[in-house]
Amino acid sequence: MKKRDGEAERERAFKELLGEHVEQWDADIEPPIPGEDAFARLVRDHKEAVRGRRRRERWVFLGISVLVLGLLTLLWQRSPAAFAALQGVAFLVGIGVLAATFRPGGEERRRT
Repeated sequence: MKKRDGEAERERAFKELLGEHVEQWDADIEPPIPGEDAFARLVRDHKEAVRGRRRRERWVFLGISVLVLGLLTLLWQRSPAAFAALQGVAFLVGIGVLAATFRPGGEERRRT
């Protein structure tokens, strides 16, 4: 009970000393705190922007994939030896990238 009485006393003293100033400071905040509708609109707009960005990224990925696969197919038909050399280089680069992303302790580095 004493703890609650002490908290109530501190709260009352705070309101006496600073209550008016805190309320005035809250009223002067620009822009005002958005309401639920404004917050929902912000969330909806952000989701739409993210969805559009992901859609563009998918199309870019698809275009690059078709280009790379087409070039690899053309290289395979024209020069199987060059295609095999390119695949070997890609394999070695992949192993190098995997080795570089792991720490010596066995923990994978994460980038966000």
